[in-house]
Amino acid sequence: MRTDRTGVLFLVLGTVFGLAFALGTPPLSTPDEHRHLARIFMISEGQFQIPGGAPGTEVFFPSSILELQNRMRHSMPTRPPRRYSRAEIRALHQIQLRPEERQRAGYVGLYPPVAYAPQALALLPGRLASATPVTLLLLARLGNLLGYLALGTLALHIVPARRHALALWMLLPMSLAQASSASPDGVTFGLAALTFAALTRAMVASRPLMIREGVTVLLCAALLGLAKPGYAPLGLLALAIPVERFSSRVRHAGFCAGVVTTAMVPGLLWHAAAQGVDPSGAGQASDVAGQLRHLWQHPWGFPDVLLATLQLGWDRYLLGIIGVLGHLNVYLPMPVYFVLGLGLVCAARADIRDPIPLGWQRRALLIGLFVIGSVGIFALAYIGWNTPGREWIQGVQGRYLSPWVPLLLLAIPGGGRVHRSDLDAAVAVIAALGLASAVLAGWNAFYGA
Repeated sequence: MRTDRTGVLFLVLGTVFGLAFALGTPPLSTPDEHRHLARIFMISEGQFQIPGGAPGTEVFFPSSILELQNRMRHSMPTRPPRRYSRAEIRALHQIQLRPEERQRAGYVGLYPPVAYAPQALALLPGRLASATPVTLLLLARLGNLLGYLALGTLALHIVPARRHALALWMLLPMSLAQASSASPDGVTFGLAALTFAALTRAMVASRPLMIREGVTVLLCAALLGLAKPGYAPLGLLALAIPVERFSSRVRHAGFCAGVVTTAMVPGLLWHAAAQGVDPSGAGQASDVAGQLRHLWQHPWGFPDVLLATLQLGWDRYLLGIIGVLGHLNVYLPMPVYFVLGLGLVCAARADIRDPIPLGWQRRALLIGLFVIGSVGIFALAYIGWNTPGREWIQGVQGRYLSPWVPLLLLAIPGGGRVHRSDLDAAVAVIAALGLASAVLAGWNAFYGA
């Protein structure tokens, strides 16, 4: 596919506002960023394993990273964000790394190194130069942003439909803010976009599936599953590839099975190995075995729990997909949420006329996969993070559902009635409005009087 102005639009807006997020957000002011920074530092030293309590699995990181976290004294999601003076921020830059002063790592998450690769590569020169923890964090943020922009640009280059809607989704304040932090969400969202683009191209092309296309799909699915295994079911989109692209139904079935297996197995193996190190604090207050027993004894209880959870917070999940920044306590003006949400739908509807293979059966499959993927996120949270028998699911954030949104955008019929240049301009205006509002909201929240 040729590169058009949509990719340039994504690069320009992503770079400008991504830098604003990366440089303007106070240190460790996104969810779990202190844990991510410690993990990235350890990966940059070649310590790829998950720190654990089992003998021989201890991993150590500089105490200055924890000192930085303690100095920040962040507010909780249920409270307004803490404001910082210029003097406080300058003082944080004075904290020295002191790499020889170490402490044992506790729970830093279970994500594989793939989710932190750009951050660790960018942080490496700073670590070798014994840069301050704040400088290391900035390097990790910039590496994450660069990786996200590269993955997103490649996705826009190969996706044959919903290019403008996909660009707008990747430029949502939540998507870009996470990609401009140390979070693994930047890599995850970028790989989700690329996997979606590769599978969509395989779905709508008319010629026989080429080896290069198949390898691309398998590689994208494997990397996505390794970044965050919870999104591996996106590989099920391979079921929408027409049988006619293969020499037989057996080859079609084999390829679909290969994509799903490649997406799921590596991540599952990693997590099985990670559990073997006895990761400290991984279960928090939950009881996975007890929760599974409860579900076995009450198999129809989970739908009630899920319904109760959605009734309590459906609006919070929608806002979280679009943008709730900081420690989930920095909100955008409500009209901005409306404009961005409507903009996604309109961008999908105004896209080029859909290829013939994208009929109602495949649209139904796309909606079904969105439901399966989203319910899967809630199920994983219910099993892994909640006490047995809890009446509603705690711990799910709206951004966890975001990688499934492109499936809904593709399910919306494309009308093909808007000129491409006009659609580029509309997406640019809507994205810039949302991102400018987010940057301003963050600045007022963290540095306002």
